[in-house]
Amino acid sequence: MTAPRALTDSEVRVRRNRLTDHLDSFGDVVIRDVGASTPRRLLEFRLAAPGDPCEQDVEALYREYYDRTEAGGWRLSKYTYEYRDLRRGTRLGFHLHSLSGYPGLVAHAHCGSVEAEEEADHRRAVPYELMEANAIFMTLYARDADPDCAAFLPLVPGQP
Repeated sequence: MTAPRALTDSEVRVRRNRLTDHLDSFGDVVIRDVGASTPRRLLEFRLAAPGDPCEQDVEALYREYYDRTEAGGWRLSKYTYEYRDLRRGTRLGFHLHSLSGYPGLVAHAHCGSVEAEEEADHRRAVPYELMEANAIFMTLYARDADPDCAAFLPLVPGQP
């Protein structure tokens, strides 16, 4: 996977605002932007759908972690994008981070029961942009469907 271009402070703020506007159309969104003056930064978006005043059906939690570059920009270092269907007790997660036994950052998925142990459920996946993951998650929500966990092959140790 090619490392994405580092973003300036201004570009991170624009990204945060653009994603907030996009996600807000699907439900209630809570945003955290932590660490702007430190070497590590977290952008977090918590989406509750369908939103007030209705009872919550699903939760989507998007976390992007950035490292400050020597030039002062921000480079995406890992992410976790999670969808939880609270009525069905199912989840689908797309992650990019290091895993024991694998070189570098590994794009992978988690799929199944919300209660399933995360370490036992690493599946192959491609890297996703947040809005791509959200489109997949909101399609599941709109269709009132479980994720198709059988569509994800297991990760094989040593192979990305």
